[in-house]
Amino acid sequence: MFNGQSANTSAIALTISENGAVVSTEDSTAYYLTNPYSPLGLSGTTNGTAWTATITSYTPLPSTLTVGASGQLDSATYTDGMGNNIGSLTETYTVTGDDPDALFLNVDGAGSVNGVQEAETLTYAVASDGTLQGLVQVQITVNGSTLTFT
Repeated sequence: MFNGQSANTSAIALTISENGAVVSTEDSTAYYLTNPYSPLGLSGTTNGTAWTATITSYTPLPSTLTVGASGQLDSATYTDGMGNNIGSLTETYTVTGDDPDALFLNVDGAGSVNGVQEAETLTYAVASDGTLQGLVQVQITVNGSTLTFT
Protein backbone atom coordinates (compact mmCIF):
# COMPACT_ATOMS: atom_id res chain seq x y z
CA MET A 1 0.00 0.00 0.00
CA PHE A 2 1.16 3.53 -0.78
CA ASN A 3 -0.96 6.54 0.26
CA GLY A 4 -3.99 4.27 0.57
CA GLN A 5 -3.60 2.63 -2.85
CA SER A 6 -2.80 -1.03 -3.41
CA ALA A 7 0.47 -0.93 -5.36
CA ASN A 8 3.06 -3.13 -7.02
CA THR A 9 6.56 -2.80 -5.62
CA SER A 10 10.20 -3.25 -6.53
CA ALA A 11 13.21 -2.81 -4.26
CA ILE A 12 16.83 -1.82 -4.68
CA ALA A 13 19.78 -1.63 -2.29
CA LEU A 14 22.95 0.35 -3.01
CA THR A 15 26.16 0.44 -1.00
CA ILE A 16 29.11 2.55 -2.17
CA SER A 17 32.54 1.91 -0.68
CA GLU A 18 35.81 3.75 -1.13
CA ASN A 19 39.05 2.02 -0.18
CA GLY A 20 37.03 -0.57 1.74
CA ALA A 21 35.06 1.97 3.78
CA VAL A 22 31.32 2.46 3.20
CA VAL A 23 30.67 6.08 2.17
CA SER A 24 26.97 5.86 1.31
CA THR A 25 24.03 3.46 1.49
CA GLU A 26 20.52 3.60 0.09
CA ASP A 27 17.67 1.13 0.30
CA SER A 28 14.41 1.97 -1.44
CA THR A 29 11.11 0.50 -2.50
CA ALA A 30 9.24 1.87 -5.53
CA TYR A 31 5.43 1.81 -5.53
CA TYR A 32 3.52 1.87 -8.82
CA LEU A 33 0.37 0.85 -10.65
CA THR A 34 0.43 -1.29 -13.80
CA ASN A 35 -1.70 -1.34 -16.95
CA PRO A 36 -1.16 1.50 -17.52
CA TYR A 37 2.05 2.07 -15.59
CA SER A 38 1.84 4.99 -13.16
CA PRO A 39 4.42 5.66 -10.44
CA LEU A 40 3.06 6.53 -6.98
CA GLY A 41 6.25 7.09 -4.99
CA LEU A 42 9.17 5.57 -3.13
CA SER A 43 10.14 4.95 0.46
CA GLY A 44 13.52 4.14 1.88
CA THR A 45 16.58 5.15 3.82
CA THR A 46 19.76 6.96 2.83
CA ASN A 47 22.66 6.48 5.21
CA GLY A 48 20.13 5.29 7.81
CA THR A 49 17.78 8.29 7.50
CA ALA A 50 14.20 7.42 6.48
CA TRP A 51 12.38 9.29 3.70
CA THR A 52 9.33 9.03 1.46
CA ALA A 53 9.05 10.48 -2.05
CA THR A 54 5.53 11.09 -3.33
CA ILE A 55 5.00 11.58 -7.07
CA THR A 56 3.23 14.92 -7.60
CA SER A 57 3.08 14.83 -11.43
CA TYR A 58 3.67 12.18 -14.06
CA THR A 59 3.80 12.25 -17.86
CA PRO A 60 4.38 8.89 -19.59
CA LEU A 61 6.97 8.47 -22.32
CA PRO A 62 5.61 8.93 -25.85
CA SER A 63 4.60 5.72 -27.63
CA THR A 64 7.33 6.33 -30.24
CA LEU A 65 10.82 7.49 -29.27
CA THR A 66 12.61 9.75 -31.74
CA VAL A 67 16.24 10.85 -31.59
CA GLY A 68 16.30 14.41 -30.26
CA ALA A 69 13.05 14.07 -28.29
CA SER A 70 12.98 15.20 -24.66
CA GLY A 71 10.53 16.07 -21.93
CA GLN A 72 9.56 15.86 -18.30
CA LEU A 73 8.61 12.48 -16.81
CA ASP A 74 7.74 13.21 -13.20
CA SER A 75 8.17 15.35 -10.13
CA ALA A 76 8.27 14.19 -6.53
CA THR A 77 8.33 15.70 -3.07
CA TYR A 78 10.48 14.15 -0.33
CA THR A 79 9.32 14.03 3.30
CA ASP A 80 11.01 12.75 6.43
CA GLY A 81 9.55 10.31 8.96
CA MET A 82 7.59 13.16 10.60
CA GLY A 83 6.04 14.31 7.30
CA ASN A 84 8.25 17.41 6.96
CA ASN A 85 9.20 18.46 3.42
CA ILE A 86 12.93 17.76 2.99
CA GLY A 87 13.38 18.07 -0.77
CA SER A 88 12.20 17.47 -4.29
CA LEU A 89 13.14 15.62 -7.46
CA THR A 90 12.37 16.13 -11.15
CA GLU A 91 12.96 13.44 -13.77
CA THR A 92 13.30 14.22 -17.47
CA TYR A 93 14.23 12.19 -20.53
CA THR A 94 16.26 12.69 -23.68
CA VAL A 95 16.62 10.37 -26.67
CA THR A 96 20.01 10.09 -28.38
CA GLY A 97 21.23 8.00 -31.27
CA ASP A 98 23.29 4.86 -30.85
CA ASP A 99 23.52 3.41 -34.36
CA PRO A 100 21.07 3.00 -37.25
CA ASP A 101 19.36 0.12 -35.45
CA ALA A 102 19.09 1.46 -31.90
CA LEU A 103 18.85 4.51 -29.68
CA PHE A 104 19.51 5.49 -26.10
CA LEU A 105 16.80 6.57 -23.67
CA ASN A 106 18.41 8.74 -20.98
CA VAL A 107 16.43 9.32 -17.78
CA ASP A 108 17.87 12.21 -15.75
CA GLY A 109 16.93 12.89 -12.13
CA ALA A 110 17.89 16.10 -10.33
CA GLY A 111 16.88 17.62 -7.03
CA SER A 112 17.91 17.92 -3.41
CA VAL A 113 17.27 16.06 -0.19
CA ASN A 114 18.11 17.67 3.16
CA GLY A 115 19.98 20.41 1.28
CA VAL A 116 22.23 17.94 -0.56
CA GLN A 117 22.07 18.06 -4.36
CA GLU A 118 21.13 14.75 -5.94
CA ALA A 119 21.71 13.77 -9.58
CA GLU A 120 21.50 10.55 -11.55
CA THR A 121 21.26 9.43 -15.15
CA LEU A 122 20.06 6.01 -16.25
CA THR A 123 20.76 5.13 -19.90
CA TYR A 124 18.80 2.36 -21.61
CA ALA A 125 19.42 0.89 -25.08
CA VAL A 126 16.28 0.51 -27.22
CA ALA A 127 16.24 -1.44 -30.53
CA SER A 128 14.56 0.00 -33.64
CA ASP A 129 11.57 -2.33 -33.10
CA GLY A 130 11.02 -0.76 -29.65
CA THR A 131 12.46 -3.65 -27.69
CA LEU A 132 14.25 -2.58 -24.52
CA GLN A 133 17.78 -4.00 -24.78
CA GLY A 134 18.73 -3.17 -21.21
CA LEU A 135 20.34 -0.70 -18.86
CA VAL A 136 23.74 0.25 -20.30
CA GLN A 137 24.97 3.01 -17.97
CA VAL A 138 24.26 4.56 -14.57
CA GLN A 139 25.70 7.87 -13.39
CA ILE A 140 25.09 8.99 -9.81
CA THR A 141 26.48 11.78 -7.68
CA VAL A 142 27.68 10.71 -4.25
CA ASN A 143 29.18 13.23 -1.82
CA GLY A 144 29.82 15.63 -4.72
CA SER A 145 31.56 13.08 -6.95
CA THR A 146 29.97 11.63 -10.10
CA LEU A 147 30.32 7.86 -10.42
CA THR A 148 29.71 6.08 -13.74
CA PHE A 149 28.84 2.40 -13.99
CA THR A 150 28.67 0.65 -17.39
